[in-house]
Amino acid sequence: MILQGNTLPEMDTGFQLIKWVRDLGGAKQDEMEHWYRVLNDGSCPLDTLPFVQEYNEYKHWADQIEH
Repeated sequence: MILQGNTLPEMDTGFQLIKWVRDLGGAKQDEMEHWYRVLNDGSCPLDTLPFVQEYNEYKHWADQIEH
């Protein structure tokens, strides 16, 4: 990773970032979240997680009704 210039694993979705951050210790999680918010205008994928879960539950429910 050092020779390629990558310091973080490549992540193509916010959920992979969430999983990677949760695997770290508590203090490191807070630090990563802070700097992520600084670099992304105060937003973080963790903010939308409850909405995504609600959407997925609704979609699953709606798919069952259609069939």
